[in-house]
Amino acid sequence: PIEKFKATTIIDCTSGDPYLSQELCYELKTKYNIVYTDAPVSGGPKGAENGTLACMVGIEENQFPEVSDILSLFCGKIIRCGDVGCGNAVKAINNVLNFATDVISVEGLLALKSFGVDSMTALDVINASS
Repeated sequence: PIEKFKATTIIDCTSGDPYLSQELCYELKTKYNIVYTDAPVSGGPKGAENGTLACMVGIEENQFPEVSDILSLFCGKIIRCGDVGCGNAVKAINNVLNFATDVISVEGLLALKSFGVDSMTALDVINASS
């Protein structure tokens, strides 16, 4: 049971449901006096190895400095997005935007291929000009 733990703060770096984060925050605060923050990260394994992850934090403003100090051990960019749930909301939209960009890129390359443009040539031009 959670009563065995002496934690006062939980920093959740997973990508989760913003509403579930808010519910969990309320439960932990009211039942156990534990501060909960959602702090999903972005930047992949390379960012983790280099300590350059970007972190989207959802926490009350007055609690942010303490959590930020801990996150700075492995994150290069730490941004408070709002109260609990906001970090996960920003991460979810970030993932959607990344996915949409990938889909649009593939569709663009397919359209160029239908015109007879070599994919590698198209990528060379796009990468050099965009």
